[in-house]
Amino acid sequence: MRARLSSGEIITLAKDCTCPTHEGPHWLHEDALERAKASEALQSRDIFRHIFTERARLETKVWNMNRCGITELMPDEQDACQ
Repeated sequence: MRARLSSGEIITLAKDCTCPTHEGPHWLHEDALERAKASEALQSRDIFRHIFTERARLETKVWNMNRCGITELMPDEQDACQ
């Protein structure tokens, strides 16, 4: 996945862990797992769990993006297919 930094520079996000299950930063992998949990809650019509899970996920994602100086995530074609 690529990202635009606050400087305007576009970078490729590097893997920052030794997990064999994903590429890229670990926090983006965790974000995908949390997104799946929120989706499951919505499909089971548990709207309050969906809202709580999605809010926590987005707060964490924004925190990580700010920490890394990222203003925009730019999925590659293979990222969009997952």
